[in-house]
Amino acid sequence: MIKKQPVFLNLMQIRFPITAMISILHRISGLGLFVLLPGLLFIWQESLSSAERFLEVRGYFNEAWVKGLVWFFCVGLFYHLVAGVRHLIMDCGFAESRDESRFTAKGVLVISIAFGIAIAWKLFN
Repeated sequence: MIKKQPVFLNLMQIRFPITAMISILHRISGLGLFVLLPGLLFIWQESLSSAERFLEVRGYFNEAWVKGLVWFFCVGLFYHLVAGVRHLIMDCGFAESRDESRFTAKGVLVISIAFGIAIAWKLFN
């Protein structure tokens, strides 16, 4: 009897279909939103504590790294929303075929990239 040896599985060599990438990115964006939400709520609480504190917190948003974090949060939130709506539509029985799901996955990417560019334009100009 020959024992099967474990096979090294290199995930970087596997080509995932676009539908799988959209699903994985949806989960990653949800995790990112979950991690960033306490900090966002803390900043919101601090800004509402007094008028002076509001002006101080508002001053932080002039820094580029803070604008970058805001951009990541906004893009992640929008992507998670659009991909979530896609998943809900598919759960209702629509766009379940391979071609339709690829088309909707590409649509999620195009819409999210366009939104990301628009938000970057608004934040950094």
